[in-house]
Amino acid sequence: LAERFGDEKAVKIICESGFDGIDYSMFCMSDDNDFLNTPSYKEHIKEVRKLAESYSVTFEQSHAPFPPMRENDADYTAKTMDKVKRALEISGMLDAKICVVHPCVFKENQFEKNMELYHYLEPYAKDSGVKIALENHEYRPEMTLGNTHSNERNPLGAFIAAGEKTAGEMVWHIYEKTNLLGIFCGSFLGLAC
Repeated sequence: LAERFGDEKAVKIICESGFDGIDYSMFCMSDDNDFLNTPSYKEHIKEVRKLAESYSVTFEQSHAPFPPMRENDADYTAKTMDKVKRALEISGMLDAKICVVHPCVFKENQFEKNMELYHYLEPYAKDSGVKIALENHEYRPEMTLGNTHSNERNPLGAFIAAGEKTAGEMVWHIYEKTNLLGIFCGSFLGLAC
C-alpha cells in the first residue's frame, strides 16, 4: 500500500479498514534515495506514528531491509547493516516491539553466521527497545536456519521473536539459551514501502 499511496495514506487506509495493528516494512530502504535514508526520517516517522495513534492503531512489528548482508560483498553489507540498525531505531520510534531481520544465505555455516548477525544486532535492538525476530522461509530452504516448526505446525513459516514464548511453544534449545528468540504470532496487515 505504501509503495502505491505513500505511508500516510496507507496508514489511513489500514486504520479505516478496521485493522488494529500494522507491520511496517522497510524493504524500501534498499534504495539509497528512499526517504527513510534521509536526515528527515525522524520527523516522518513521528507523523506516521501520530496518525496511527489517532485511530488507536499500533505498529505491531516491522521488517528491516533484506538481505541484511551478502557473502563476499563487504561494501553492500556495510551499507545495509547501517540501514538495518536504522530500521531497529525506527521500529522503536514507532513503538513496534518486534523487528523482523530475515536470515541471510551463506554457502557454509548458515546457522552460525546468522546467529553472529543476530548477536551483533542485539545491542542496537536493546537500545531501541525492540526485539529482533527472524522469519524462516520454509518454502525457500536456502533462507532458513533449519526446521523451527513442530510437526503439527504449518510449514509455510512462523515468526520467531526474542524472549517471547507464546502459546507454550518452544524452539530450538539454542534460541532459548541466547534469550534472543522464541515464537511470536500475530494477525495484522502489513504496510510495505
